[in-house]
Amino acid sequence: MKSLESAEAQVRADGAAHLRELGSEAQVAVPSLIKLLGDQTPTRESGDRSAMAPHGRLFPSPGFEAAQTLALMGGAALEPLAEAAKSPDAATRERAIWALRNWRDPRGAALARAMKDQDAEIRALAAGGMGPALRTIVRPSLSAYRQTAAPPVGGAERAAPSVCISSVTTALNSALGFTL
Repeated sequence: MKSLESAEAQVRADGAAHLRELGSEAQVAVPSLIKLLGDQTPTRESGDRSAMAPHGRLFPSPGFEAAQTLALMGGAALEPLAEAAKSPDAATRERAIWALRNWRDPRGAALARAMKDQDAEIRALAAGGMGPALRTIVRPSLSAYRQTAAPPVGGAERAAPSVCISSVTTALNSALGFTL
């Protein structure tokens, strides 16, 4: 953790990247990683960029390395990230939002697996646990349906409810990574 406070930006970035290898054991470093979010000092890339490549203003830096680590941590990082998203510092807010957007909460994976369970009660229970995420996924499809379902002037046919069900199912399949 001392590396997160180094005078050298690359050492801070590498320290934050190294914490990803420790998984939940690195949760004691959450406060230090949160402080690092606003650090925009350019560095070379650390670690694997295949899944979460920087783009736009999210270039390799100690702050971006901290954001990636926090996104993968789960647990203790959620509330501090939510608070950091309210920071007066734009770089801190941006990286906190990025981390939240790329959140890898292990509960989500477990619930997604449970949604494929052979028992309907277990699938329903798992789906209920994914409520907030599902509302975010489904809301655009419902909005689109409402726009097409309203009868136009002249009394033409409404869009069939199956159009809504189909678009919601497509959105869920895409977001969850499996076919419902």
